[in-house]
Amino acid sequence: MKVDSFNELDIEEFLSTYKAFKNSKFITIIWKVYNKNQLEEFLNINKDNTATHNCYAYKYGFQNQEYGYFNDKEPNGTSGDCLLSIINKKNITNIVILVTRHFGGTKLGTGNLQKAYSAGAIELIDKSSIKIKSIMCKLKIQYSINDSKKINNFINKICVKTIPLIVYEGNFVISTVLIKTKELLNEVMFKIKILEEIIDYF
Repeated sequence: MKVDSFNELDIEEFLSTYKAFKNSKFITIIWKVYNKNQLEEFLNINKDNTATHNCYAYKYGFQNQEYGYFNDKEPNGTSGDCLLSIINKKNITNIVILVTRHFGGTKLGTGNLQKAYSAGAIELIDKSSIKIKSIMCKLKIQYSINDSKKINNFINKICVKTIPLIVYEGNFVISTVLIKTKELLNEVMFKIKILEEIIDYF
């Protein structure tokens, strides 16, 4: 099922936090990833080989999403899968969450493990800047210079965003706009020519 919008992290560097639960140390890191190569690069850099567990969850893409988790021998329902649940509840994509645990000698039990693995992730996401990516129609349109004032005024009323790329070719104007649906242009459709149409998340 196609979702109208997704949330995406708007951060410029890794975010991390440290938590201690009954002498176990939990280090949480979140970052943006857009494909498998970026995911693997992030994990290779940030996994701690001296840690007891490196658990993570990820999701990337919009219409054809890739997602997954790794519990690294922690009990099911306590670690990586909990992180993926947080990602889904927050409706976030293009994200990876890594939690590294250094065991402190005391078993935490299922409930405390869930809290320990989730706490840092929730904290970091909640304090992150988030941008919303909505499904939109991106159109490159052409129209006569003689109609430009009327069409531009109309587009400004219905347009979510006008991309600042206007080209003049002879007596024609070519511009690119983002709107919810192409049908919003019906009133002026007879005066324009659609050169390119992309439906995606913007």
